[in-house]
Amino acid sequence: MPLPHPERLSDLIGSIYDCVLAREKWHATLTSVFQEIGCSNAVLTVHDLRTSALKLNLHVGIDREWIVQSPRYGAETLEIWGGPQRVASYPLEEPIVQSQATPRSSWMSNAWYREMAFPRGLHDCIGVCLVRDSRTVGAIAFGVHQDRGDVTDDTL
Repeated sequence: MPLPHPERLSDLIGSIYDCVLAREKWHATLTSVFQEIGCSNAVLTVHDLRTSALKLNLHVGIDREWIVQSPRYGAETLEIWGGPQRVASYPLEEPIVQSQATPRSSWMSNAWYREMAFPRGLHDCIGVCLVRDSRTVGAIAFGVHQDRGDVTDDTL
């Protein structure tokens, strides 16, 4: 998937900056971004690395059951990326592909994947650590549906 036209890319970046001033714009902005890169959903989260609790959980392209159930999977969502310590070591602002971070063969033993992602046809995920301190990590993740296939370098 080629990069968006420079004007479109500029619009997307501008939308992200607009969200700083108007939080209500996050849903529309996240939707525009995940659609532009060919993904099926997006989640903007802040995790407490000590307790695995979700402190912020903005999501688009996700059904009601997922929204209701997601808070109980805080630890599992970190585990599928290698656990809190590994998540805390990922470089900031660099995309990480879930299938490159942990082997697919281990995913079915993860309750979040088995109960939430797999039934919805999610094949992979692209995550980007945006901010981190000694207690929290903020990240954005884009779900990749099985119909799309593997994540390519162009998508990253």
